Amino acid sequence: MLKNNSNKKSSPLISIGMPVYNNKSTISDAIMTIIDQTTTGFELIISDNASTDGTAEICQAFADEDKRIRFIQQEINIGSDNNFEFVFQEAIGKFFMWAPGHYSRSLNFIESNLKILQGNPLCAFSSSSNFFVGEENTPERRISFCLEGSLFKRISMFLDNCWVSHACYYALFRRSYLEDYSNISELFLANDWAMVMHLLIKGEFSRSIDSLLIVGRGSSVSPHFVASFRTRPIHYLLPLYEFSKRFVKLIIGAGELTGWEKTTLIHRVLWINISMPLGQIRASLGRMMRSRLISHKKTEE
Repeated sequence: MLKNNSNKKSSPLISIGMPVYNNKSTISDAIMTIIDQTTTGFELIISDNASTDGTAEICQAFADEDKRIRFIQQEINIGSDNNFEFVFQEAIGKFFMWAPGHYSRSLNFIESNLKILQGNPLCAFSSSSNFFVGEENTPERRISFCLEGSLFKRISMFLDNCWVSHACYYALFRRSYLEDYSNISELFLANDWAMVMHLLIKGEFSRSIDSLLIVGRGSSVSPHFVASFRTRPIHYLLPLYEFSKRFVKLIIGAGELTGWEKTTLIHRVLWINISMPLGQIRASLGRMMRSRLISHKKTEE
């Protein structure tokens, strides 16, 4: 049984889904950077995934004060990916975005990106320049690539930047473009990349130059993150096996791409797979060498 505060309104222009779990230290800032946006025609759907740290009580307090917020408290933890799909399925706005409980953004984020979407019918989703949290005062760490032009150019540019593509997933997009996407709640490595590929088939990814997204550091920064998805022998050779299958199927079916372009893109994804274990080996060796160096220095002391 779900606990729902029933602040549902009809036909907001924008729906914002906020899946949260044990975000007590960041949730207030995350909610404030939504409800204080310069655009007001939205609904904020917060789904608490059975938090145990007081996150739900903070969300409920905000919902009691702001009727644009719909707060749903899951009785049991339904899993992160299911929670993301839950808030999407609850949405009714023409435009949609996910806003997790450990991200924040400038107060003109929605207004700036909505203007881009409404002014450019070729744009499927739009976001802002972004920093990782803690790097906001380091200009060279700003990430601001766009994915525009031909389909081959869009996908190629994404593969160039896939490891820092967080803003693509947490963009404002046309909700109808994801209604035929069935993999939101599927749990596999790079499932967010698969969704971005689906959107790139439909249009471009643009950036607002006068707004900002601050990307929180979640579980993906853990050195054990990739290993946690290693459930089959094939994952040792192709860590992105499930994503790659979907990618190849999507590329083969893309009539806009030439045979050479399809072959080039598929080879690039295969190389990303192969290079991942090599990178992990180098990282492990680096950690081992640093550990030995520290132990050696302590012994000398």
